[in-house]
Amino acid sequence: MSNLNIKNIKKVENISVVISERFSDENDIPVEFEIRAITADENLELMTNSVKFSLYNGRLGFRFDNTTYLKKLVSHCVVSPDLNDKEMQDEYGVMGADALLMKILSPGEYLKLLGKVIELNHLDNYLGEERDKESNEGQK
Repeated sequence: MSNLNIKNIKKVENISVVISERFSDENDIPVEFEIRAITADENLELMTNSVKFSLYNGRLGFRFDNTTYLKKLVSHCVVSPDLNDKEMQDEYGVMGADALLMKILSPGEYLKLLGKVIELNHLDNYLGEERDKESNEGQK
């Protein structure tokens, strides 16, 4: 018999990571990005909001947009800096946390942050298995 109860569940702690030396404070010390894990409910909402609908030959279809999902996932997990800061969004001419993140990060910085978010949310095994599965199917 399992003794799973609320007292036995360990909280996933936020982590801080330096994404790049480009982000530094007034003393030239690198600024850390604080990221958090999300719940399965939050993830399902992000996934649902990443479905794209289209009309093709008079038929309504849909597909899961992985790029949209990953952008939403990363921006949703960033606690600090505050990507919802309207002043910062206005300064970069964007609307939304995911748009701001894509505007301020280089491709390598984004991939580093994405890797940490995937690891913190225990998605590394799942996403790796899906990539392997797709790769193997393409070779058949």
